[in-house]
Amino acid sequence: MADALVWECVKSNNCFLVKRGRTARVGSVQFSSEPFNLTKKNSFKNSGVANSKAIDLSVVEGGKHGPKIVLSSKGKKSLYKPATLSHQTPLNKAFRTSSKSIKALTDKSGYRKDLQQAALARYALLKRYTQVKKGLAKPSPVKKGRGSKKA
Repeated sequence: MADALVWECVKSNNCFLVKRGRTARVGSVQFSSEPFNLTKKNSFKNSGVANSKAIDLSVVEGGKHGPKIVLSSKGKKSLYKPATLSHQTPLNKAFRTSSKSIKALTDKSGYRKDLQQAALARYALLKRYTQVKKGLAKPSPVKKGRGSKKA
């Protein structure tokens, strides 16, 4: 099926849709919790269900060395076979090496160049998360606002 037709069918009703802020003053925002959606926004560009070419970065918990980051990409031949839908590549090298492999998949191979910046931003967040989980980095400080006024 064509990607645009799938998007028209699933854009307003699907099980991954998360709607927030339904007031007139705030406006409504739609997020999506679907796999292969890097920015978690409900749009055709970012949709993992509607696009036949999509990438995903996720954390796999467990193992003796702690959580690991996995880069998944949809294969063209296996679109109608959910068990073999994604090709997974572990990103367990240094930050620069892994970011080069993300750039190679998105830009140089002509897969989805428009997702490169979103993939690199998500990888940076997940890399930081795994380092904190392993105890190699300190967690980022919590912002407490402006504080209380002194008398």
